[in-house]
Amino acid sequence: MSLIKPSLVDHSLIKYPKKKATKIQQKIVKQDNSKFYLNLFMIFILCIGGYALYYRMQNKEKERKELEANIIFLDQYVNDSLNTEVNNDK
Repeated sequence: MSLIKPSLVDHSLIKYPKKKATKIQQKIVKQDNSKFYLNLFMIFILCIGGYALYYRMQNKEKERKELEANIIFLDQYVNDSLNTEVNNDK
């Protein structure tokens, strides 16, 4: 028993309209470079940030020693001023 699918329409009798070839219109495409400039700007910002982190890493030890020297200087200055006030009061 074979199943035969009935065909309701005979496609050979129908005349479909043929597509007409139209003239190809060339569209003038203007390139939008805003995304390129935005990416370039972001890369520039990342480079500046990378340089800032590199500079900070290079000078970290020097700045720490300078800070410690300033703290020691301040401590000596306060101790000397307190000692001179105690000696002047006697």
